[in-house]
Amino acid sequence: FYTIASVLVFLFCLSYIQVAYFINQQSHIAAQGEEIIGLERDIHNLLNLFYRLRYWERAVFTQEFQDAERHFGQIIVQMKSQLSNLETRSIGTFLPRELERVVNVLASYEKDFNRLIQLNTEHRLQRTRFNSSYQLLTSSILGSRRLALLKPLLIVRNM
Repeated sequence: FYTIASVLVFLFCLSYIQVAYFINQQSHIAAQGEEIIGLERDIHNLLNLFYRLRYWERAVFTQEFQDAERHFGQIIVQMKSQLSNLETRSIGTFLPRELERVVNVLASYEKDFNRLIQLNTEHRLQRTRFNSSYQLLTSSILGSRRLALLKPLLIVRNM
């Protein structure tokens, strides 16, 4: 009788340990699933920020809105902040290498964008100088009454 009772108690304890282990594993998997869902949500938010960034990039180049550069800069800051949060949350996953590449690409993009804005500003300055010189030359030609020089000047203007 004691042998059968001890075997039954042993089997009960073994079953209890298996159930406890299963519940523990299930809670770890559920926590990991929640973490993955949070990471996926953050990545989706980054994608949304990227689309907003592209919109404001076009607005900066077309000078559609006066505060487009401010919005563009705010979105860059938000993206950097979210990437930093993702880096701290994704320890032990495959994401750190990919996030490092995204951070590097974003920094390169920001640097190239700033350079492009600088070149665009320089281009507008050169165009303004050209127009000013053209106006001055036209005034000088009209003032000197050498109207034969106007035709080549118009050809230069239309180029």
